[in-house]
Amino acid sequence: AIRGAGRFYAWLGKRGGWSHIRQDVWSKRILQAIRTRNLESSVLVFHNDPELVGALRRALPKARLVHLFHNVNRCVSPWIDRFVDSVDIAAAVSGPCARANEGQFGCAVHILRNGVDTERFIPIEKAAGRRPVVGFVGRTDRQKAPDLLLRAALNLARDGGEFDVQILGSRFYGGHESDCYQAGLEKLSEQLESLGVRVTRPGFANRLALPRLLAQSDIHVVPSRWEDPCPLTVLEGMATGQATIGSACGGVPELIGGAGFLFERDDIFGLEARLRMLIQNASLRESYGRRARERAERRTWTAVFHELLELVNL
Repeated sequence: AIRGAGRFYAWLGKRGGWSHIRQDVWSKRILQAIRTRNLESSVLVFHNDPELVGALRRALPKARLVHLFHNVNRCVSPWIDRFVDSVDIAAAVSGPCARANEGQFGCAVHILRNGVDTERFIPIEKAAGRRPVVGFVGRTDRQKAPDLLLRAALNLARDGGEFDVQILGSRFYGGHESDCYQAGLEKLSEQLESLGVRVTRPGFANRLALPRLLAQSDIHVVPSRWEDPCPLTVLEGMATGQATIGSACGGVPELIGGAGFLFERDDIFGLEARLRMLIQNASLRESYGRRARERAERRTWTAVFHELLELVNL
């Protein structure tokens, strides 16, 4: 029955040309909302929905349609041409994301990176003489790779390193469900605890609670395994004044620049070496924390908005 339903939905998708079954309904609702607000001649920015841009162009001939890719978007063949013919400006949140979508759609894609709210994500005062805290924030799944951080921390703890760890996040946004990977994280955390490393796991934090919790750490680690296009967590950790380490994947290097440290994907020893250096050298840790904050201050959402305005006026 499941296979039969799958074939039926695939047939419907081919009949309508959509990748998703209810996208035709979705596009009509969006068009109705635009018309209700008298935005037919406005600049309209769409996120990760090239098919919607292609669907709306005929109904909105006077609008300026801007599309921002947050990931590599896939379309069935007819919609690729419709998107290219319909969009006024295509942009992506990082260089690698732009290049990948240029290959998919065959049109020029500008770069418009994400930003950070530097009034909410700020450094906080911490107790003098406390052990440095190594932190992670994000989905606790294999792609985001918190296991890599815990394994590197375990090596350091066995060598007598003096530090603590905070893993902030859960498997799902706002929820948690155990699986083999989550069980592995629990086991690694228990091993660290047995070696005297305190591992704090507050779980999922909403946007109101996140800035304060994130700022509890001193070293911010983004160990992604996948080509993370432009993770918000990079700049958010940097804005809280933490020395930052990230994997050289996707858009992470573009965000960190010279204000932090990079290691190769899945290179536990590379991550371990950079952690060791920052844990053992407080002045270096503080120096790179200041660098991180300064870089984040240049990438506010206001700055992103002005870049968007420049793109729209091309």
